[in-house]
Amino acid sequence: MAVSNEQVRRQADQDAAVAAAFGDPARIALLRALTESRGPLTMSALAAASGLRDAKLAANLAALTAAGVLKQTEYAGESFDIAETPLGRTVRAMLRATPDASAATETADSTRVVPAGFDTILDQMASGIAIYDREGVLVRLNPAGERIIGSPAIPGEPQGERFSRYTLRCPDGNVMPLEMSPFGRALHGETISDMECIIKGQHGHDTWLRCSASPLRDEHGAIQGAVVSFVDISEQHHLSHEEAHQRTLAQAMIENTFSGMAIFDANDNFRCIQHNENFLRLLGNDSLSRGSIVGTRLRDLFEGETLAQALEIHERVRTTGQPFVIDEFAAAIPPDPSQRWFRWRLSALRDEQGNVTELLSVAFEVTELVESRNEARRRAKELDAVIKAIPEGVMLVDKSGKIIVFNAAAEQIIGKQLPTVHPDTPEVGASFTYALDGRRLDTSELPIVRALHGETVLGEELVFQRPDSERVDLLTSAAPVDFESTGDITGAVAAFQDITRIKELERQRDDFIGIAAHELRTPLATIMATLQAFLRRQKNAHGELGIDVEKLSTGLERMYRQAQRLNTLVSDLLDTTRIRTGTLDYALEPCDLAMVVREAVAGQTEANPGRKVILSAPKRQVVVRGDAFRLSQVVDNLVANAIKYSADRVPVKVSLSADESTAYLRVVDKGVGIPPENIKHLFDRFYRVPGIDVQSGPRVGLGLGLHITHTLVQRHGGHINVRSTPGSGTTFEVVLPLLKSTELAEDVHNS
Repeated sequence: MAVSNEQVRRQADQDAAVAAAFGDPARIALLRALTESRGPLTMSALAAASGLRDAKLAANLAALTAAGVLKQTEYAGESFDIAETPLGRTVRAMLRATPDASAATETADSTRVVPAGFDTILDQMASGIAIYDREGVLVRLNPAGERIIGSPAIPGEPQGERFSRYTLRCPDGNVMPLEMSPFGRALHGETISDMECIIKGQHGHDTWLRCSASPLRDEHGAIQGAVVSFVDISEQHHLSHEEAHQRTLAQAMIENTFSGMAIFDANDNFRCIQHNENFLRLLGNDSLSRGSIVGTRLRDLFEGETLAQALEIHERVRTTGQPFVIDEFAAAIPPDPSQRWFRWRLSALRDEQGNVTELLSVAFEVTELVESRNEARRRAKELDAVIKAIPEGVMLVDKSGKIIVFNAAAEQIIGKQLPTVHPDTPEVGASFTYALDGRRLDTSELPIVRALHGETVLGEELVFQRPDSERVDLLTSAAPVDFESTGDITGAVAAFQDITRIKELERQRDDFIGIAAHELRTPLATIMATLQAFLRRQKNAHGELGIDVEKLSTGLERMYRQAQRLNTLVSDLLDTTRIRTGTLDYALEPCDLAMVVREAVAGQTEANPGRKVILSAPKRQVVVRGDAFRLSQVVDNLVANAIKYSADRVPVKVSLSADESTAYLRVVDKGVGIPPENIKHLFDRFYRVPGIDVQSGPRVGLGLGLHITHTLVQRHGGHINVRSTPGSGTTFEVVLPLLKSTELAEDVHNS
């Protein structure tokens, strides 16, 4: 059966106790008294039997009881008995074999040191036992001793000669002098317990020994020899050495790790058992200045919510044995009330039986990391809010072309979320981009792709075809981005603005300049030509009236109409400017819309001889609150527009009707009509429906009449409806609120 290291050590301790007791006559007397007793002896009985004083007896009993030789029993009081163990029986045998003092005689036979019948006892002992006479000659080495030392005994060999074959060293490696060896010190009367030494045999093998030694005395106290008990602790020493090395490494790791480490007991108070300096740093300057928190309870380190959470987590790990791990544990450590964050792991440490005995706490402060991340998130949210708020489209891609950011303005401009714009992809979905000259661009020519290759693009105009086939004009800029500040391109950003309306206004501006010049030049040319003819005839008449009265009248009328036309053009330009600046004047007062419509239609009929305008209006008053001049301007513009875009032979119909609260003015023509997609732009400044030819009157216009009309109707609290069918004509309906009778009465009273 294999013997464990613990059993060997236990037996060695017991053997050492017996050897120590064997060399003292007083102790022999004590043990003899114990063996002769038939039952447990009290302390008083033991003292009387052994002749020892109580203090001496107590010291002897303690040594023998600790070694397991004696056992303490409790009957009527404190009592002792020889333990029923192999060692106890050995003690009995040793005592029975010990001769009385009176029988001791001097003899040259050194083997007389060993009592008769004792060989059998020594042969059965697990510890090595070496017995020397008073000259230091080896008398007896039991089999266990030979096995431990690795060599049989040479009877009668002095220890000095034995030392020539075996070197005995101290634990520090130095050679141990003979007089300092366990048996040497015992021969000088010293009792040795648990002394470690190293014996190096003739084959160079080192053996670590734990030795105990006592002098052997006769009944007069004279030293007759020495007994040495020893066990082989080589394996235990190596294990202890390795364990110490591992402890040293572990301690070095604990002290030098960047993390704070501490061990708490698993009792209710969770007291700190051990910690490194970094754990104190985590707790703050107060703990660091103290130098140690060993013995401090967990509840003395924290307070409030932090303490409640810490206690709950420690209790959970102690109860379940499962580790607790958290990347961000928020804590406030007194006296600093500010919140800090820690990456924390709490693990259970167990004993050999698997019971949780301690808790290992490993923590690392991540406050700066958490705050930096939170700040980065805050800034990212701010940047995201800015990107979402700006009207320009913004697109950010990584180095592979994958879209990372695509704001709402970009989606609205482009028409949908774009797919990945890979630099090597020849096309991007069903959408295409064109240069200003109409050439479709390859993917490699796109600003965002050029930026991925290191180019910076500023203010480049492009035309993008949306998925719904509508084309938009874009003003685009793009630049490479280095996300990681390494100097390598890791992405690209593009910003683009929908300038379709701007380009349209530019085109309208250019058209307006040309149209305005033509419109102004035409009546001016007529006026100038007529004046030149009059002047030339007057000059040729040599002072007399050289112009026929009828021709003069006709010419003056022609010049008047052209002057009116100039006045209308200039008025429209001025009204448009006043509308934009908010300075257009209104004189809102009760007025008869029916009369305004009749006079305006009559004026248009007179201004357009040969055109038929059919009017249907009630004879009663249709009273609204408005500016009669501006309302007349509305009628003029609508009727003039209907005449312009309908054939000469087709009449224009104008009707006015009213119900209890609303007046309805309708102007209907049977002209060319308006395509549905153009109706929404009819009231824009300078807008002229493309592709529609003027049917009568001047072939050009400034595109301001309907814009002014729409604004005037809105300022009167009304609105305009448009219904049109290409090729069948158009109907404009002006809806205005009627003036209530109560409002009319108030106006009359106030006037």
